[in-house]
Amino acid sequence: MRWVDLPDGRVITGLRLRPGALRAVFGFSASQLLDQQVLLRDVGATPNPFLDALNFADTQQRRHELLEDWVRRARQNLTPNDRMLLAACRMLAVDAQLSIGALAGRLGWNARMIHRQFTATCGYGPKHLQRVMRVQTALRLAHDISRRPRPRHRNLSGLRRSGAHDA
Repeated sequence: MRWVDLPDGRVITGLRLRPGALRAVFGFSASQLLDQQVLLRDVGATPNPFLDALNFADTQQRRHELLEDWVRRARQNLTPNDRMLLAACRMLAVDAQLSIGALAGRLGWNARMIHRQFTATCGYGPKHLQRVMRVQTALRLAHDISRRPRPRHRNLSGLRRSGAHDA
């Protein structure tokens, strides 16, 4: 979540979900929202009492609590496919070298099914998510130079040498 106080006293509350969670929370394909900024009232079937409580919350902390509770309740109704995709996202996060074929085998799906489910759930395919996660890991490690020797950062992030220029 990010809190931004606007000059006229208004507050914008943003919601950022883990990869694979959008469809579970909002009930529709993530590709419909990819690269967009939308108001919560314009997304899906968000209940009006919840929106009213959110709009009239007297503190940022209360807005934060309301959003967290809303997401937790929505995640209680996960479909089996959503559960599998969240597990797949965790597998990709843990093993930067995991191939999509191996991921499909672990889940009992084929590669096409994995791609279709990822596109619907995350808004992009599993290889794209894997690349994003590798870059995020590399950035985290680069910010934490004091705790790890610099030459190991590339290997820990899942990035590999790709040519003579890296020798």
